[in-house]
Amino acid sequence: RRLCKSVNATALPNMVPPTAEETGHCSMVQLEEVGDTTVVSFRQERDESAMSTIIIRGSTDNIMDDIERAIDDGVNSVKVLSRDQRCLPGAAATEIELAKQLMTFGEQIPGMEQYAIRKFAEAFEVFPKILAENTGLKANEVLAKMYNAHQDKVSGMNAGINLEADNCE
Repeated sequence: RRLCKSVNATALPNMVPPTAEETGHCSMVQLEEVGDTTVVSFRQERDESAMSTIIIRGSTDNIMDDIERAIDDGVNSVKVLSRDQRCLPGAAATEIELAKQLMTFGEQIPGMEQYAIRKFAEAFEVFPKILAENTGLKANEVLAKMYNAHQDKVSGMNAGINLEADNCE
């Protein structure tokens, strides 16, 4: 199926002669040696190739399995993002924005309910605090920088912790 997809062919379940539309086309088919293994290589000379092959090599089977899992995770992440482009900013940006919005909402509610809403908002502050503490930064300073960055209505909503630069961007 993968080969059919890459050469625009149709997989035939029965042994019948294929029509011209079912055969597909490939720019180059050749035998190549990768390490000490001979492989058949199909190459398409076009910009929008439907498939790619990644050849991985490692000294042990455990390393090969780890590399394969890492590549599989990356490919699956790209698949998910290309199907559904709704995503949230990371680095605790979403949590701080939720906390800020809930705090604002809590200030408008009269009575004892405002305290419950404010405590719920404070619970979202745990994520940036943990990120900061795990990297050796001061949690209160990071929290203050994030709230400061989130005051900007346009670009501030996506501001998260940049752990390498010790700031929010």
